[in-house]
Amino acid sequence: MFRRQLRFGDAEIRVRDEIEAPGGTRFESLACGSDATSIYVANSNVYQASVLTEWTDLGAHVETLNREGRVVIERRLALEAAGKHS
Repeated sequence: MFRRQLRFGDAEIRVRDEIEAPGGTRFESLACGSDATSIYVANSNVYQASVLTEWTDLGAHVETLNREGRVVIERRLALEAAGKHS
């Protein structure tokens, strides 16, 4: 189960991700990316500025997720940083 909550403030966006792993599932790595897709769609020359955004390594949460089967990750994104590629 994956659940995401977004809260918009004047100076930042708060992102709260909750991940629950099915029984027995173990993770080796965890990351958040802006340009990942799990489907194939044939497109040509499609570009979005978010492709330049680096992935966020969430590896520090893998041990908790594997041990407890659940993890909550909270991040804050400054609006100035979020608007650089607009």
